Amino acid sequence: MRALRTISVAGAVLVGSGGAGYHVVHPGDSLSGLAARNHTTVKALADANGIRDPNMIRIGQRLVIPGPDGTAPAAAKGAPGTHIVQRGETLAQIAAAAHTTVAYLAAVNGIVDIHKLYVGSQLRLSGSTARPSVNGGGGVYVVAKGDTLAEIASKFHTTVAGLAKANGIKNPSLVRIGARLNVPGSWRCPVAGPTKFINDWGFPRSGGRYHQGNDMMAATGTPVVAPVNGTVTRKQGKLAGNQVMLKGDDGFTYFGMHLSRYGAQGRVGAGTVIGYVGNTGDADGGAPHLHFEIHPGNGDAINPYPTILAACRG
Repeated sequence: MRALRTISVAGAVLVGSGGAGYHVVHPGDSLSGLAARNHTTVKALADANGIRDPNMIRIGQRLVIPGPDGTAPAAAKGAPGTHIVQRGETLAQIAAAAHTTVAYLAAVNGIVDIHKLYVGSQLRLSGSTARPSVNGGGGVYVVAKGDTLAEIASKFHTTVAGLAKANGIKNPSLVRIGARLNVPGSWRCPVAGPTKFINDWGFPRSGGRYHQGNDMMAATGTPVVAPVNGTVTRKQGKLAGNQVMLKGDDGFTYFGMHLSRYGAQGRVGAGTVIGYVGNTGDADGGAPHLHFEIHPGNGDAINPYPTILAACRG
């Protein structure tokens, strides 16, 4: 089995009960070596982490180490209203135990393939099912007799809030016949270049945290663009490093973190470069990537995966 060679990242194992735990991949690691050291098998490691090719693991990748009985770390029972996926569980079983439906859990957690769950990841049992519209056509619409903003928004796969903000409308119930409305355009992939990502929403992180976005892997310096029209502000933090916040005209707030440097700020249009991929903050020394989050309004984060999958691979 091939060992990976790349920039150094400190490895760490977080051990739960029964020998189960987590390991952060570092140079020289291989699944066979990790399996031997943790008294498990390559197949068990691959199955626990959804790895199709046992020869391919990424430096900085966080792996679930199953216990001797094949169980996931007893990590975390999860915060109230959440569930930590255990080995062998299905979404149908989790939904039944939570007295809800598979469709609802999939919508809340941004799950595209209901048959693919990651052991050790955190699922929400309730929350927002709002999603940005990826295929809103954009352009200008002339208001006709009988039109409402709600009907126009539905027609163009956008939101009433997005239309109102894009056109400076204070009262969404009042639109004038013959008015020319700017319709927010199509949603842009936030990484303007080759990128790879998986549905790593809810993956465990240090300090008992869980991933509240998706990591979009790309070369350092790859442009990061505004997915929609909006207003950009810059921030810096110990964990996020250089980050930008975009308050979109579509009613969603977007965060991009670990930037190598900034781009435009203030009022921007969809597709404007607002930063560049890097590994600042707690990603220092790891593979460059954009940690990307989506928040409906100023609310809790939602899983970006369905949206970036449609926009970046569609």
